[in-house]
Amino acid sequence: MIRHCSLWKFTDAAPAGLMAELTDAFYAAANEIPSVRSCHVGQNMGYLPTNHDFALTIDFDDLDGYREYVAHDLHMQLFKDYLEPYLEARAAVQFELRAD
Repeated sequence: MIRHCSLWKFTDAAPAGLMAELTDAFYAAANEIPSVRSCHVGQNMGYLPTNHDFALTIDFDDLDGYREYVAHDLHMQLFKDYLEPYLEARAAVQFELRAD
């Protein structure tokens, strides 16, 4: 199992409500992209002001599933509509989950 984690920091130009829309859009896309096994997304709670604004974790059976997600039209549209216009910084990792 592969987990993709991504953190985003948005510019001050990001409109109010962007992260709520983004949350709904990612959950909807996760239900449509066949290789997604689980998806968790959400806005930072604001406990530390130095944190990123938004996080997501998405699980896949394997690296091919992750590649399918990255190239999928829904993912590309989310990135274009919500991230490209307002993204200040991004950090991401993909790692294999241990089968304990």
